[in-house]
Amino acid sequence: MLIARLARLPAGRRLLLAEAAAELAVARAATAAPMSFARMTRWSARRLGRRSRTDVAELVWAVRAVATRVPFRAVCLQQAVALQRMLRRRGHDARLHYGLRTGGRLEAHAWVTLRGEVLIGGEEAVRFREVAAWP
Repeated sequence: MLIARLARLPAGRRLLLAEAAAELAVARAATAAPMSFARMTRWSARRLGRRSRTDVAELVWAVRAVATRVPFRAVCLQQAVALQRMLRRRGHDARLHYGLRTGGRLEAHAWVTLRGEVLIGGEEAVRFREVAAWP
């Protein structure tokens, strides 16, 4: 059962899951709001915080784990925004990339990189042409 597995996790991992859930919910609200692209990028690319010892892989794990369990469909943009905000809060200069492709219909995708390495959304990113990245 999910609650029993959650209870067995160390407190630090439970806190990361709670943070990821909150960030995904905020990202969902932000992406649903009538907000300009420029304003959205300024909001999502928060100022860098103090460098923390939190393992980057743990943050990726938390966002992915929560994204499949929230009561809404957490799309790539929401996952990317949540992860970027969590990373930047901890002093990591993560970049959010936004890409498009056409093939009968327009499709979009978002992914996050840190020092050139794709952390989330990379499986799909190769099929999209990047049109923006921030900060």
